[in-house]
Amino acid sequence: MATLLQSESRRLYSWWWDSHISPKNSKWLQENLTDMDAKVKAMITLVKWLF
Repeated sequence: MATLLQSESRRLYSWWWDSHISPKNSKWLQENLTDMDAKVKAMITLVKWLF
């Protein structure tokens, strides 16, 4: 029973988080995600080049 409540709680929290904290709602978040994406792609390219 407790597990069911925990999973339900996670699902509801996830819904709330997804609807309130998203790149569409936050210019700051969108800019940071774009920057992080570029840096990750550059790192992957570097790792592929090294190996």
